[in-house]
Amino acid sequence: MSKEIKDNWFIVLGLDFYPEAEENEEKIKAKIEEKKAEWERRKVRALNKEDFIRYINSYNTIKEEMLGDNNIRKELIEDAIAPVDNALKMGEGSIKVFTDDIIKKISRETKRSEKVVRQRIIENPNFELYDETIYNDYLDIIKKRADFEVIEKSLKILNSEDVYSFLSSQNLKFENLDNSIINKERKKLTNLHNNISSAKNKLYSQIENMVNNNEEKQKYDKYLKYSEVMKELSYLKIYKNETVGIKTVQNITKILGNEKKAINIFIGFCEENNIVYNFSDNSDIVISNTLNDENENFKIIFDNKQINYIIRYIVALLVFTLGVFIINTYLLEI
Repeated sequence: MSKEIKDNWFIVLGLDFYPEAEENEEKIKAKIEEKKAEWERRKVRALNKEDFIRYINSYNTIKEEMLGDNNIRKELIEDAIAPVDNALKMGEGSIKVFTDDIIKKISRETKRSEKVVRQRIIENPNFELYDETIYNDYLDIIKKRADFEVIEKSLKILNSEDVYSFLSSQNLKFENLDNSIINKERKKLTNLHNNISSAKNKLYSQIENMVNNNEEKQKYDKYLKYSEVMKELSYLKIYKNETVGIKTVQNITKILGNEKKAINIFIGFCEENNIVYNFSDNSDIVISNTLNDENENFKIIFDNKQINYIIRYIVALLVFTLGVFIINTYLLEI
């Protein structure tokens, strides 16, 4: 920018400056006159009447800088966007995905609309907008765990981790299954009447449903992954008063194979449970330091116990030596 801008006329006049700036000079001129009339009315009693008086005194300057061949609208647009960009730059390294709450805070602090803040985030390749639908999809599956209750109970009886490991134990592969193969497996259980055969029968019914309905299979596969994610997220509650971050996201990314989903599920969980999070590389240092402090305290206690034992041993040895000396002295005197 060629000079320091004290009053940004796009902001003062309430004109659009981003993502598309108002460039129609007739509309700009009409807005200047409309605002001048408003400032004249409010310059007497308004709490910020000094601002209105300053704007009135700057009337000719406003027209020079907003209209004609020598206008500085380009510089004013850059200046109007700068506070948002500076605020976003401050978050680089620690914030990758921006939630509605963070956007509202940036909007309040920079006095720029949420629309402008969102658009600048969208256009920055280092940032993303928080997608609540991803976390809600995770919650939807987790909250419907009862849908998989029959499968889970059957797997527990059969000592199998999931449907696929069960099929493997029966020398079967899901991708090769059809109704005839499943029915053949069921016939093997016809004359068996015990918990294991009953569990297998129930499991084959569930598997048959997945074979005939791909949506059910996708739902089950998602449930398996989200169950692993739930275990990772449950650890965060242990450190509710600390800052958590990148390590958990990395672990969830490995489970889901999708960093965007991992980040949005992680943020949704932290927001819902009031857990402070950070995406910088050292965001989990607080946790490790806490654990290290506990280990160090244990070490100190252990070391102190050792010292106490040594002191007691030395005292006992001195008492014993002194006792021997006194006895020997007494015997010599006799």
